[in-house]
Amino acid sequence: MRKFIGITIGPIGDTMGEATSPGALWFASSMFSDITKRICEAIIQEFTDTVIYSPYYDKNIKLDDGIGKFHDRILFSVSDFSHEKMKNIVTQVKEETVDIFPRDEKFCNEDSKKFFIEYLQIHYVVKEEDELEKENCILELSSCLDAMELMKTFPKDDAKNPIRKLFLGEDENGNKYIKNSILFQRVTKESNQLKREGRIRNIGEIASCNETLEGNYKRKHYYALVSADGDGMGKFLKGLSNEKVTEFSKCCLAYAQKAAEIIGSYGGMTIYAGGDDLLFLAPVMTAQDDIFGLCNTIQDLFVEELIACGKFSESTTFPTISFGISIQHKKFPLYEALKNSSYLLALAKADGDFSNTDCKKNNMMIGLQKHSGQSLAIVVSNEAYKTFNTILSLGNDYIGEQKVIHSILYTLDQFSSSLGVWNSQAKKEQVSLEKYKEVWNNFFDNVEQTNAQLYIDGICEFYYSKLVMGKERIFVPSYAYRNNFVTEEKEPQTQDASLLSLIYILKFKKFLSEEEGEK
Repeated sequence: MRKFIGITIGPIGDTMGEATSPGALWFASSMFSDITKRICEAIIQEFTDTVIYSPYYDKNIKLDDGIGKFHDRILFSVSDFSHEKMKNIVTQVKEETVDIFPRDEKFCNEDSKKFFIEYLQIHYVVKEEDELEKENCILELSSCLDAMELMKTFPKDDAKNPIRKLFLGEDENGNKYIKNSILFQRVTKESNQLKREGRIRNIGEIASCNETLEGNYKRKHYYALVSADGDGMGKFLKGLSNEKVTEFSKCCLAYAQKAAEIIGSYGGMTIYAGGDDLLFLAPVMTAQDDIFGLCNTIQDLFVEELIACGKFSESTTFPTISFGISIQHKKFPLYEALKNSSYLLALAKADGDFSNTDCKKNNMMIGLQKHSGQSLAIVVSNEAYKTFNTILSLGNDYIGEQKVIHSILYTLDQFSSSLGVWNSQAKKEQVSLEKYKEVWNNFFDNVEQTNAQLYIDGICEFYYSKLVMGKERIFVPSYAYRNNFVTEEKEPQTQDASLLSLIYILKFKKFLSEEEGEK
């Protein structure tokens, strides 16, 4: 009788939380991907008739691009399982983890091996085939693995932590210890995203797209850290047999590889791309696109890959992808940006109430922390991306755009109560677009605004049709406000929700067009 085994591998979050540079963040992620890969190799070698359902494993998968492709859980079945063999595999993999570090006594020693024995959290659960209540082993074993991840051991002597020693090895040439690691030396593909002129790219180079961005814009000094994860996976997986799970894992690998290529072409650095999860660093804006357009492209790619696979035609609803997009100045600590990105992703995927608006997943949750201290946050559903992008793009070629946006924001704030009343009447179908524009233009009647009338009219028409009268899910979440992601004098819930959405979109637009020296 076959046995089904689930393995969980960690602590990924704690390790990545130590990272202070892109190179360190990359190494932490790649280390766990390498551990998963080595466990897969070992179970195939040690057990007969092994079937790995997730992650998709093939010994021919190329790793020379430096992108981690194996996530932190392994699900497989065998007919000759042995606890002794499994425990030996875990012990051996833990001890051999020092081999991916630099060939230096500082890292490769008995103390390091002992450290990894206690530090690495590799736990497994076994179920007999006749114990399975569900046909899908992911759904059957996931709850057990969730519980196991709460069990942590801690090394007695953290001073011997080789990971921390490795991460402290950054000098003016960048990450001197990481560059001597086996993991880094395996990255030989010419088009990899990690290196620049033999060095590991730093935050400033990522923010400025390797210093190729033109214009004197502040955004050149900001970077985005993006966490992405699949929505509705449990519901989707319920309709899949174990065999289809393997097909799904293969499909996810193809998606992740293509997503990583798109991120690289955009100018970003992919930290991890495995399963339905992504983690990457990227410029806020390039000459061709911005971070929001990049995420929208990745969302479309995920669904396209599932459809192209041709194995899931009986499924009525495909999973979607949600994003936590944390934007901050290049001097902002990377480990704090990682926390913010994870938090934003959790909000994007939440089923709770956001300012009386159902989140429903399938979102981009965008957070901006400016160098000045101001913070902004907004939720944009993937379905509403075109509306968001259109408002961001309106007037980009208008001379004096910054002053006009500032003036518009001031006017919207000054007359927010009156506009809120008109919005309420419009939603009751008591105010036409023509009447709304007439009232709107009464507010925007100073000389500077009159010269930009076409621009202001365009904002009004799109705002009325898409946010006031439409059902586009773009909103400022009260949850973000309560967690210091929105630092405004007025709480979001005191204003009309659609008006607040417009104000925050325009604030993001203002940020994207700000030039250095402007306050």
